[in-house]
Amino acid sequence: MALNFSFNVANFLMDLEGEMCGHLASAEIGSIKADSIDLPVGSALVTKKGIGNPEYGDCTVVVGMSECQQQLDWIGSIWRQDIIEKSGAIVLADSNFVEKRRATFTNACVTEVKVDDLDANNNKKPCQLTYKFAPEMLKYESGAGSKIKGNLGTKQKSYNVANFRIKMGGLPCDRVTKVSGLSLTSEVTKEYHGSFRFPTRHHANLKVGDLTLEISGDEKSFTEWNKYATMTLQDGVCSETEELTCVIEWLDPTLKNTLATLTLLGCGLKEFKFGPKFEHAKGGMATCTAIFNIEEWDPAGIVLNHK
Repeated sequence: MALNFSFNVANFLMDLEGEMCGHLASAEIGSIKADSIDLPVGSALVTKKGIGNPEYGDCTVVVGMSECQQQLDWIGSIWRQDIIEKSGAIVLADSNFVEKRRATFTNACVTEVKVDDLDANNNKKPCQLTYKFAPEMLKYESGAGSKIKGNLGTKQKSYNVANFRIKMGGLPCDRVTKVSGLSLTSEVTKEYHGSFRFPTRHHANLKVGDLTLEISGDEKSFTEWNKYATMTLQDGVCSETEELTCVIEWLDPTLKNTLATLTLLGCGLKEFKFGPKFEHAKGGMATCTAIFNIEEWDPAGIVLNHK
């Protein structure tokens, strides 16, 4: 008797508005859930239980930087502050790339974007982008049985978290060894109506993650950064005039060509310190750390310099 096996879900991609928009590095599909309602009654020791109105959990997607071109119009709505709702599906396929199942979503909006940390001491990791989206409706469905095929980013091999360049006003940035905190989050409020089971979603405040720079402890760089920190934090010279513009560039392995660019606006220093933790007989290079408030990403967002 033949066995009806399950299938390996290592192959999957994003379908947006009927267009296959690239293979994904990983995907976490939101659940359909409802809160439990306790119904205590005096006639028994057991508490009766029911369920309230259902809702859908956010979906989380990780995609390579060169793979996200077709998704950037949607993802970029969060940094343009112009929310776009899209419908589509996360398509799951077997080892032969035959579609087996799909999670179909409608009227979904992006709620969070995060770019991998850049680290000059980690040259074994490709740079990827993680984003979350909140669907208004989510359905689990069987696949059509057709072959899936998405566009592969030909430049993904060139993306390495160790290859980057940063400019922060006139401060010396040649010795920056790590860049972290590149994130945007949109708060979502839910509104329930008596005649509908599912809530409507509305975007509220947009939060920009703090930017953290780890800088090598050479004397020239430290002197300039310490001077700026003293002026802004200790002397209180911290008006909008002293806020900086930060430009981050992802470089190819030759370090000559720019793959992508991101500009951060309204960067104000909020913390400066020595680092990392000092321990006797434990190796490690001397560094200092600068943490900046970021007001907003440039509306152009992540600009890919390739197709």
